Amino acid sequence: VDLGFVEHDAPRDLDLLLAGPGGQAAVLMSDACGTTPVHELLSFNDESPFGLPSDGVFCRNDVTPADYDPGDTFPAPAPPGPHGTKLSAFDYTDPTGEWRLYAVDDDAAGGDGYFWSRFKLKIETRPRAPVAFDQGAVQADEGTQRALTVTRSAQGDLGPGAVTVTTA
Repeated sequence: VDLGFVEHDAPRDLDLLLAGPGGQAAVLMSDACGTTPVHELLSFNDESPFGLPSDGVFCRNDVTPADYDPGDTFPAPAPPGPHGTKLSAFDYTDPTGEWRLYAVDDDAAGGDGYFWSRFKLKIETRPRAPVAFDQGAVQADEGTQRALTVTRSAQGDLGPGAVTVTTA
């Protein structure tokens, strides 16, 4: 998830929640980066070797999501919690539809405001896994049953899938 240009005077007050079209949600940032102003691109990635600091000198780009106050809530229309902090919450789900980014400035003194220019999702997919019958051809007499094995294979995790079989 790339947030084009984020500007906030005290980023620890900025809570961000990404919600997918299927109802999944993940906190990108909550109570992170202390009070050093942020004026830059923020990019979140589960595979990043870097995390957001809970308090610190600066927020950095290309980080894993972080929620340092899991009790924070996002007002409606954001989906109710609890929310995780892994973008893998969206794995194996259909990315088609409306994605939403919710932001809350939870500064008790009234908020110091925030701004971002846009957000962009980078969605990686893999080719469809090949599906085949284990037997090349089978014969079954009219009115009888025959068990067949269908194999779906690919490199890495497959996730859920569906196969439609027709006969002739």
